[in-house]
Amino acid sequence: MSDVPEIDPNKVLAEIATDLVKHAAKSGKDFANAVAHKAKVKFDIGFSVYLDNLRERCGKIKTLLYRDVPVALMEHYIKTRLRKQNKDFLDQDFFDSFTPGSRTVITGTAGSGKSIFIKRLCIEFLEGRLPFIPIFIELRHLNAEDKISLLDFAANSISWHTLIFSKALLEYGLTLNKFCLILDGFDELTFALRNRYAREIHDIAKRFPNAPIVVSGRPDHSVDAWDNFSRFRVLPMQQQDAVELISKIRYDATIKQRFIQELKNGLFDRHKDFASIPLLLTMMLLTFEQYARIPDKIYLFYDEAFTTLFHRHDATKSLFTREIYSKLPIDDFKRLFSCFCFFTYFDAKYSFSESEAASYIQRAIDVEGIAVDKSKFAEDLFLSVCLLQRDGIEISFVHRSFQEYFCALFLLRNSEVDLRSSIAHVIRTYPDSAIVPMIAQMNLDLLEQKWILPFVHDLLKELKDVDLNKSPSRFLELVIQNLTFEYSKSNPKGFMFTLGIGVAHYNFYALFLLRKIYPNLIEPGSVNREQEYLADKRILVEHFGKVRPPYAIELKPTRENDKVLRLTSLTKWVSQHVKFLRRLEAHIKRSQRERKKRIGPLMRKLKK
Repeated sequence: MSDVPEIDPNKVLAEIATDLVKHAAKSGKDFANAVAHKAKVKFDIGFSVYLDNLRERCGKIKTLLYRDVPVALMEHYIKTRLRKQNKDFLDQDFFDSFTPGSRTVITGTAGSGKSIFIKRLCIEFLEGRLPFIPIFIELRHLNAEDKISLLDFAANSISWHTLIFSKALLEYGLTLNKFCLILDGFDELTFALRNRYAREIHDIAKRFPNAPIVVSGRPDHSVDAWDNFSRFRVLPMQQQDAVELISKIRYDATIKQRFIQELKNGLFDRHKDFASIPLLLTMMLLTFEQYARIPDKIYLFYDEAFTTLFHRHDATKSLFTREIYSKLPIDDFKRLFSCFCFFTYFDAKYSFSESEAASYIQRAIDVEGIAVDKSKFAEDLFLSVCLLQRDGIEISFVHRSFQEYFCALFLLRNSEVDLRSSIAHVIRTYPDSAIVPMIAQMNLDLLEQKWILPFVHDLLKELKDVDLNKSPSRFLELVIQNLTFEYSKSNPKGFMFTLGIGVAHYNFYALFLLRKIYPNLIEPGSVNREQEYLADKRILVEHFGKVRPPYAIELKPTRENDKVLRLTSLTKWVSQHVKFLRRLEAHIKRSQRERKKRIGPLMRKLKK
């Protein structure tokens, strides 16, 4: 257990209320004692309601298996394993080490359990085991209110429950080191908003140095570079974790036992990429009885999970089937839902109101030309197939990865869609999206023809006749926005370069995705994007004068700075990436020639 003494959250709340009322009086408001006491009572009651609602939100979860009624998080929670640099932690280690001024980023892939862990952290606060009161914000809500500041949004979410609360009181609570900001889902912000809110998070960290801040999201290169933030990665589950999770799930007992035995007998090791991720493990259980096998490709995995959800709808009753209210066959249902996902994804909508959901469903019906009662289709999405769920007054996907999978289906199925511009939009808006890797698995030939080969050709065309050993800037200016030369304690030499990607450089993220799709074409020993690019102290002496740390000098990737760039390991990075692009272009063209050679005789024979 933690060495931090347990506190009474109600007592802390009372102390904060008293301090805040005193603060209001000192700031020029002439409160009489009776008025001040009345204000304090109102604050106590309203803030207690906020905390009760937060306790309800964080203490209950809905999943693929528990779609109708939320279940207690703690009854189904298994310990979370985390890694910081090369050191591994359990969740309790993380809680025990939580201190004033902590700056933490929690990253994890889709379905890894990072949002569940964040809710678990909130419970630690709410139950008084950590001496802070959580201010919990789901960042996706800022997409719909992109003009509002982070602190204004936080204050507004609390003032719904107590009108006496304000941004000034929130700031005072942060100054007193009483509040902890918990910002969930940074990756769910549109890419255009991320830089803005990242700057605001850094401003808050500077203004309130003792107030803890926790940010969660999928892995993001720009977030990795945040100064003074420790990065913890949610690790995949081990076999014993997977067995424990399945044992806690309310599911048909016979199927559960068989599945657990299969996990122990080698299923976990054979399909570790799936079985070590909580969401995908749950989907494995859903499909286990029907298919008795697990596909190797992720898109087939989602397809089988959808088919299972469509045909069977009660986890606790084997072979129980619920009515499909819309009466649609499965192929039409999939077409309609994939269109719905396309519209919502490209509008950056992960959650929406009832009326917005109805509007998106109607748009999908109009595009697909399927005759169906939209209210019945909506009923299926909530009650039968259960791909959407209600979250208070909002509606959201049961998991964002389903939206990505069905959006990828829509892009591939509709020849009218401009695949190249659609993929460019996806990468610019959500560079960590799973859509492009899924499309690569579904139809790599089409992706190569419509997007990859034209993209690679255009990039290499810009570098024609350029000596990159002399002018590395010519490649760098195509993929990054700036470079920062800075002092680093982690670098033995004390100096390094970091890359500034910027909103405009879709090329960088596209290149990163291509290296994930074609790992066999990467030169052995290549630098990956998370590595630091070391520089030598002589750069300072020769080009910037005598500057003492701490400092950070920004450089633009221009020809004027080529002499500086040649003194860094970035020249190797440039060379490796350009070689990769050339190998990729040659590989695709060779594959297309070979495919044409194989299919050509068959087509000529058919024409006879």
